[in-house]
Amino acid sequence: NNTFSNITGGTSAITIMNLNYGGTGGGNGNVVQGNVISNITGEGAITGITHSSSTTGGVVSFFGNTITGLSSTGTGGSVTALASSSATSHVYSNVIGDLSSTGSASTVTGISISSATASNIYKNKVYGLTSNGASGIANGITVSAGTTSNIYNNIVGNLSAPTASLANAINGINITGGTTVNAYYNTVYFSASSSGANFGTTALFANTTPTVTLRNNLLHNASSANGTGLAVAYRRSGTTLTSYGSASNNNDFVAATIYYDGTTPYSWSGYQALVATRDAASVNWTPVYLSLVGNSANFLHIDPAVATLLESGAVNITTPAITDDYDANIRQGNGG
Repeated sequence: NNTFSNITGGTSAITIMNLNYGGTGGGNGNVVQGNVISNITGEGAITGITHSSSTTGGVVSFFGNTITGLSSTGTGGSVTALASSSATSHVYSNVIGDLSSTGSASTVTGISISSATASNIYKNKVYGLTSNGASGIANGITVSAGTTSNIYNNIVGNLSAPTASLANAINGINITGGTTVNAYYNTVYFSASSSGANFGTTALFANTTPTVTLRNNLLHNASSANGTGLAVAYRRSGTTLTSYGSASNNNDFVAATIYYDGTTPYSWSGYQALVATRDAASVNWTPVYLSLVGNSANFLHIDPAVATLLESGAVNITTPAITDDYDANIRQGNGG
């Protein structure tokens, strides 16, 4: 329950909270809770909260933290709101918004997890990430390691890279490593554009190394692409599909290009044929949102007054047991 605000640094890196817990802590492990970090400005790399563990069994829980207004200016550096490399990380109910960098090749990231064993990343809101460099990248949530990672009930939106000229400058959810990654009930939306010659973006990126299962996600990339770039809902690092989990289904994919495997862009019908029997009950449906404003309580909530294919279109998830949504409303089919 610490507050850090209105801090201005120079060209050196700034880290607001740098933590190393050696023990398992029991239960949820060591806890990083209720911290408010806001309006931090410098000209180098900026990190809100970072954690590592000196033991192989280290457990840490980050929850109820608010990290907003981290801005790297001038020549700029990479900006990360929350990062953990503890053996086990529980990251939930955090609000992260309005991060930016003017670095020419800087990466702006909301949540970055490289836990060796397990991670549970859920009920986080990440919005308003901007990387202003020509080779700048914006990532909402990145998972780069871990035996089992569960990413669910997160809201990620309004990511931008307005001058980038890269094949893939934006990733709502960015899965680059690990063994097993499950992504359930996540909502990703952004509508980005760039002055760069070649500009591509992705709602959810998955490396083909981990086994990735997607269920009940809304992956909506309304961006405009330039040159050789593509605006993609679901992108994988290669043509291998054996690591796309067989239970993947009940997703909503919305973008100019539904799927891209680094070689071939696919339309909706082409994608369903390619991955069958996965995603047989998934849809290509453009939703209407109550709000596109990141700090609104209704941000990326579906308008209940508009008929939608998303209503009752999901299936219950029992591992992990997901019985409610981002707002703690009980999901259909669960008691409460």
